[in-house]
Amino acid sequence: MTDNKANLPSDFVKQSQDAMRTAFDSWSKTIKDVTGHLPTVQPTTDPKDVIDQVFDFAVKLLDVQREFAKNVVATSASVGEHLGDVTEKATAATRSAASKVTGN
Repeated sequence: MTDNKANLPSDFVKQSQDAMRTAFDSWSKTIKDVTGHLPTVQPTTDPKDVIDQVFDFAVKLLDVQREFAKNVVATSASVGEHLGDVTEKATAATRSAASKVTGN
């Protein structure tokens, strides 16, 4: 009797998997049957137009990225200059304070 209880989880999993497989097979067959009766749709867009649109989008995207990169560099340069100024002022202040303490 303990053997039956030990197999319950694996039996349950197997039954669940079988039920899911059956449901999926049924669903797949239904979809195939339905789509087999649908008329085929011809593309209404010229492939050359699609290519042009894709490349136009890529150009616009690159332009935006270029502008962003320039802004990052400009901002970084101004921050670097500001930090340089602050560092120079702090160094001068430190030297001044040190010379007052040491008397030099």
